[in-house]
Amino acid sequence: MHSDNDAEDAARGGGDGGPADAPQVGNELSGTVTGPVVQAGRTGDISTHHHYYRPPSPLPPSPPDVPHEVPGGTPFWENRDEELAAVSGWLAPDHGGSTRVCVLTGLPGVGKRGMARHWAESVRGRFPGGELYVDVGDLRRLGGGVDLSEVADRLLRSLGVDVDFIPPSLSERVGLLRTKTAQRPPLLVLEGVSEPAHVTTFAFNSPGSAVLATSSEQLAELLLDGARLMPLEPLGPDAGMRLLSTLCGPERMAAEPEAARRIVAACGGLPVALHLAAARLIRGRRLSLSGLADELSDESRRLSGLSHGTDRGIAAMLTVACRGLAPDEARMYRCLGPLPIRTYDAWTAGAAADLEPATAQGLLDGLADASLLDIASDGRYAFHDLVRLHAREQAAVAGEPERDALRRVLTLYVVRTAAADRAIRADRLRITDVDALLQGRDDPFGAAGKDAALDWLATERANAMALLRAADRQARGEQGLDRLVRGEEGPARPTLDEQEQEQEQDRPTRGEQGLDRQIWQLAETLIVLFLHDRILGDWAEAARIGAAAAARDGDAAAEARLRSLLSRPLMDLGEYDAAREELEAAQQLADRSAHLVLRASVQEFLGRYWDRVDRHRAIAAYQHSLELNERAEERRGAAIARYFLGCAQDASGDHATALTTLREAIRGLRGVGDVRMAGRALHAVGDAHVALGETDLAAIALSEAIGMLRQERSTHHEALACESLARLCARADDPAAAREHWSRALEIYEEGGSPRAGRVREALAALEEG
Repeated sequence: MHSDNDAEDAARGGGDGGPADAPQVGNELSGTVTGPVVQAGRTGDISTHHHYYRPPSPLPPSPPDVPHEVPGGTPFWENRDEELAAVSGWLAPDHGGSTRVCVLTGLPGVGKRGMARHWAESVRGRFPGGELYVDVGDLRRLGGGVDLSEVADRLLRSLGVDVDFIPPSLSERVGLLRTKTAQRPPLLVLEGVSEPAHVTTFAFNSPGSAVLATSSEQLAELLLDGARLMPLEPLGPDAGMRLLSTLCGPERMAAEPEAARRIVAACGGLPVALHLAAARLIRGRRLSLSGLADELSDESRRLSGLSHGTDRGIAAMLTVACRGLAPDEARMYRCLGPLPIRTYDAWTAGAAADLEPATAQGLLDGLADASLLDIASDGRYAFHDLVRLHAREQAAVAGEPERDALRRVLTLYVVRTAAADRAIRADRLRITDVDALLQGRDDPFGAAGKDAALDWLATERANAMALLRAADRQARGEQGLDRLVRGEEGPARPTLDEQEQEQEQDRPTRGEQGLDRQIWQLAETLIVLFLHDRILGDWAEAARIGAAAAARDGDAAAEARLRSLLSRPLMDLGEYDAAREELEAAQQLADRSAHLVLRASVQEFLGRYWDRVDRHRAIAAYQHSLELNERAEERRGAAIARYFLGCAQDASGDHATALTTLREAIRGLRGVGDVRMAGRALHAVGDAHVALGETDLAAIALSEAIGMLRQERSTHHEALACESLARLCARADDPAAAREHWSRALEIYEEGGSPRAGRVREALAALEEG
């Protein structure tokens, strides 16, 4: 096992190292060098040799993919022609000028989402940049706001920007968004916005672009920014009758027209309520329109606080709709409502209701048939927000044990996330004993492999984060209740010694140790996704929640691990003081444990922090990490520590020592089969030779590094090595070779959407001018 610091994005190197001859570099590092190698003449003269890595001639660039992301709208459309025409008049893609903004407002269930999707579908292909889509409401954290950095991250990925090239801060991400949309203006559809910033942040200012948003709030401040607010009113009686006729059949409407009018009136003109009414009639073929109308007129229950005081139709219809459910379907409805997650599959629903997945699948289908659940394009199920609140209310009335359902679903996510973590990085350092956790359980990713595991984690990330927050609130709330019963007050954060004593006192009485353990296990294993996708906000939040749970659980090793992992996103976000605090606490905790690999990992994280502010302290930390890894006989951890140590030595000017360290790192990395990291270390060797003026040796090392990184499809690091070799060739007066390597770097950056592409274009232009 080893730490996760090798997931670093930034290029390392730029120092020098000790002299060595060319055959030693080629043979010692891999035994092969990509491309023909001609015996070098004199050191420093590379212009007559052709031992550089030669990428194949690039194919003519293909047109970039244009995103078409807006989900399909409802097939049943009624009486919105006037509003659609108004949106078209305001947002027409040929309007020119800066970004136009239109916000559809109105009651929940009035049809804002359906109209936005319907209009986006009608203009598909007319915006050069395509149609982008984000459900902002889906990103809203319970009890908190929306992480706009995550919205920007999603949009950049939709525009083809590779994760390696997405900058950490919101301002940088928004700047890159504006650059990416400047020449190809898109339509952006934002659903469920609740604050003006959710809209104004992503008004790209590219001529011809447009933003169409939906909101249940008024957001009058947007008028000052030139936006158009368009309130949607409920359907009138005639339009409601037409929609109900379309949904449940004109014959039934014609047989009982007066009852049909009563149903439409009871639904208050809300399309979502009319869909529920139609589903009730379709499922209960013996239920007449008169019978349903009588049920609705008798209904007195309301959903308090919804729909700005006009909730009668939806509240009544939801409760009446539930009367048509079978008992098992009604119980599933109540079990799902209180859960913090937003989407469900058969496994999740089965865990919530303590049923087998096959049984749960049938109940989910029954709820979908009753229009109480929506089915997404990926086959998963989700509540409309109003329906979720009603299900939650029904669970409270029935006394459904919410905490039991939460625990069962949390257990499911802990197990599945641990299985995904193991499939992605089997050798990653974990405090969680994944093998013990999965013993006797089916491994959903054992045969499917890494890509399937990553896809599952990416799909389930929002749900996993929601579970972490909800479980954390429950654990803290119940622990706080225990304190209150014992007559304790809430002191300031105790010292580590005080925490340890307090944990020993609390452990027999707290009763939530199992829940805390599940929280930190889920947080620790979920972080494997963030090491890959670098979603910094969720990464930091998961690590914080996990570290706090580990502290309550009395597991110092888990707390140390999570605090050290927390330092990574904090540093990427520029919060260096906070990162240092976490690392210092992690070091104290780790040093108390007998876990040598954990202690080595924390030292490596400390080295990464000191790399930015004090190179000598970084070297000391890396050396300590190396010693601990060697004592633990952790070969890969030792090789990674040597890599970072060599880079720090090189950057501090000790180039000869750096070369020795880096060569040892390469041998160790090859010994454990890590070709990608060996390629990165070889790139650092090349940069060290450059610093020493050993250009032949540098060219050989960089050429081989490029080949290795290309073989591993580590394109970001391949591009960085191409830049190093291009600069070397340019200094050696070989413009053709420099142009070739700059061009390859540019190809990678343009394909990945990296902002470094502009810098490379400038280098190519300077080469042509020179």
